[in-house]
Amino acid sequence: MMGKESIIKRVVKCLELAGSSNPNEAASALRKAQELMAAHNISSEEILAAQVTEKRVTSGRASRPPTWMGMLVNMVAEAFACEPISIQRFGSGQIAFVGIDPAPELAGYVFTVLRRQITKDRTEFRKTCRGKEANRTRRADLFAAAWVSAAGSKVSAFAASGENRERIEAYLACHHSDLVIHKPRPLNPTPRDYSALAAGHGAGKNVRIHHGVDGADQQRLTCVE
Repeated sequence: MMGKESIIKRVVKCLELAGSSNPNEAASALRKAQELMAAHNISSEEILAAQVTEKRVTSGRASRPPTWMGMLVNMVAEAFACEPISIQRFGSGQIAFVGIDPAPELAGYVFTVLRRQITKDRTEFRKTCRGKEANRTRRADLFAAAWVSAAGSKVSAFAASGENRERIEAYLACHHSDLVIHKPRPLNPTPRDYSALAAGHGAGKNVRIHHGVDGADQQRLTCVE
């Protein structure tokens, strides 16, 4: 007996054929899709959700990620028309990028490279900071926030269509119905923090994205030292 997931895939395939330029073929495919949905009690929301995938990547161990990490997640998610979800399990954090293939895979790749680079740059900058521990951490966080702001202009943004938005929302309703929204902590920079912001902006501007000639799977992202 065919499982529900396989039936949903058949419905999706029928709906794709329903867009055929051949009126008879389109009508037959649509009728078949409707019959399958009725026979197996499949909702429109389930069909929309079936067209969405997610990619999970490591984000760190903090249960409440710093503001600059949230900025990085949101910047990448927006660029690739994905919805980001923070997942905490057994002391390890993950980010799930939810969207239409291949966007989640690309978002996960770009986020992983940028997270590695910004963590390295922030650590190096923090070593140059003087003063109390709290002040050094705050300035390093401001450096990282400015880094993300500058790097964002280097990531090609692809606006999500209304159709994709509807699909993603359907997927979230089916697979992540218990989401909790956390507000980011404000950074509140002072005039003395200008050097941290300027240094972060300068480092973030060095991010470059290169598209390979063989398609999306050959994309490469490099950070210029």
